[in-house]
Amino acid sequence: MSQPPPPSLREAVLAITSADHVAHLTDVHSGLVLRAYKPCATGHAGGFTALSASAPHFAVLLKDKGVLAVFSHDRDQPLSKCPLPERLRTVSASPSGRLLAAGSETGKLYLWDAASGALLQVVDAHFQAITAIAWSWDEVMVASGSADAIVKVFEVASMADPLAPPPPPLHTLSTHTLPITALSFSHSPSATGRLFSASLDHAAKAHDLATGATLATYLCPSPIHGLALDPADMTVYLAGDAGAVYSTPLVGAPGVALAGSAPVISLRASWCSVHPTARVTSVAVSPSGTRVVAGTASGTVSIVDAGSRTVVRSLPAMSAPVVGLHTMIVHEPAAPLVSSSHGHRNNNNNDSRSKVSGSSLPLVATLARFKAASAADVADFALAAPSTFPNGSGLVEDHGLAAVDRFLLAVGDLN
Repeated sequence: MSQPPPPSLREAVLAITSADHVAHLTDVHSGLVLRAYKPCATGHAGGFTALSASAPHFAVLLKDKGVLAVFSHDRDQPLSKCPLPERLRTVSASPSGRLLAAGSETGKLYLWDAASGALLQVVDAHFQAITAIAWSWDEVMVASGSADAIVKVFEVASMADPLAPPPPPLHTLSTHTLPITALSFSHSPSATGRLFSASLDHAAKAHDLATGATLATYLCPSPIHGLALDPADMTVYLAGDAGAVYSTPLVGAPGVALAGSAPVISLRASWCSVHPTARVTSVAVSPSGTRVVAGTASGTVSIVDAGSRTVVRSLPAMSAPVVGLHTMIVHEPAAPLVSSSHGHRNNNNNDSRSKVSGSSLPLVATLARFKAASAADVADFALAAPSTFPNGSGLVEDHGLAAVDRFLLAVGDLN
């Protein structure tokens, strides 16, 4: 009996637009389309989020629908659609996929437990629409950026307690002058990490997470529409106007420092040009750091070799502006599967977890519209909460267990 071909690991990019209802997962090296998903159009940058680091599980705020569509890796149609408490603009899952944050047009920041759908917290974080959300890799902090030009950083432990009042931010960063377009944490622990912000004011900034101080400012000739770090935190890539991608090393970059201020680095020349006229709307880096992916307002997606700065592949143009790119490593069979009709379909919506490489990956339950009002309302969530969190993949134990302990004490009071 012949054996099936061995699976292979691929670096892939998921590209989503503002109007094209089909999103494609494409191999960044060969250009091969691995999956196609629909409907997937979202209205704004930040309107979709990956739910897994190892497979294309993701969620999309469907354009003009007021619902969150959740996709599994093996289905071309949504696994579920969750109604939302109001029109949301941005959504972001924590690195472990356990928590889901979303920002509204009115400046509210929502936090849900993804597995149960429990609404843990609602914070009036900003005066205008939330345009970007990012998580630290250890899930100790979550940051929101807004059209009001403010960035706020919150401790997840204080946000994740549904019995506590909305917490104040750990840091309020007001160094930008125009709307925030992108946020990204460095890959180091929060205690020694940095937060990078980009804005339409032509500037990207690096902030110290311990103090909230600005460490450096990177000035571009044009507004900045997107930001990405390489996996080693050695280089930052910025999406600019007229097809320009800007880049600067984060170690040893020359800059001008005024007395009592952080250094300012001017990026006068583009790192690479991916289109003659269209603005670059999104930028991402492959997990290996060897490829930079840039999407534009004209619907093009270009793959750039990070070493030579040359465009090595252009993906088929889409019919609408690219608003989101996400790169990942996928565990694929030798033959590509563009549609779930070529593989196994799981039509049982009660099974909200899919098996990939032998691991169980959480998706998203129906999201609660209202925050729990009493200990009884959070009992189920408390009993389901893990007693420990894995280092590096969930909440840091010293921070996360405090909130879980409060849940368990509340449940004990009911007995």
